[in-house]
Amino acid sequence: MEPSSPDAQTNEALDYRTRHITVVLEDVYQPHNAASIIRSCDNHGIQDLHVLEGRNAFSFDSEATFEAARRISLHRHHVDSPDDARAALQALKDAGYRLVATSLRPGCISLEELPLDHKVALCFGTELKGLSEVVHDMADIYLRIPMFGMTQSLNVSVSAAICLHRLRTRLQETSVSWQLTSEERAALTSAWRP
Repeated sequence: MEPSSPDAQTNEALDYRTRHITVVLEDVYQPHNAASIIRSCDNHGIQDLHVLEGRNAFSFDSEATFEAARRISLHRHHVDSPDDARAALQALKDAGYRLVATSLRPGCISLEELPLDHKVALCFGTELKGLSEVVHDMADIYLRIPMFGMTQSLNVSVSAAICLHRLRTRLQETSVSWQLTSEERAALTSAWRP
């Protein structure tokens, strides 16, 4: 079997790209976590990654990640005050996204219960403290990742990968129109060319 041409690989990847699910990272500061999340977004066909940079600058340092980062749309939001974070989150809401805060707070729903009939912005917080009060206050939904052991936390990149895998699998099984528009496909085809 002959390997696919670069154009065929691009078309196949674009068949599975979506903007129906996006990821929001708040103050993630460890480069290996950032790198893993970027690769998880690319591998699950998630086109947009939003980064709220407050106390911590967002960086990644993996060679493999630079290629993945070239294929996703990385939106960096500099956060000097809570109002900056609110503005970035409100822009996502205005674009039709429901803000979904990964949390351990009361009132959380599971990955299986999360409705996918609207666009979803999955929010993940800093490695030590999780999401800020600003994100929790603006969230439309709290989401809890099921855990069956005694430890009640997961690494942020593991959390993102679990959520993206399950939600992406569920999205494929819906009748929701999650695919890119022809204009978005054309723009990405052009951007992805070497």
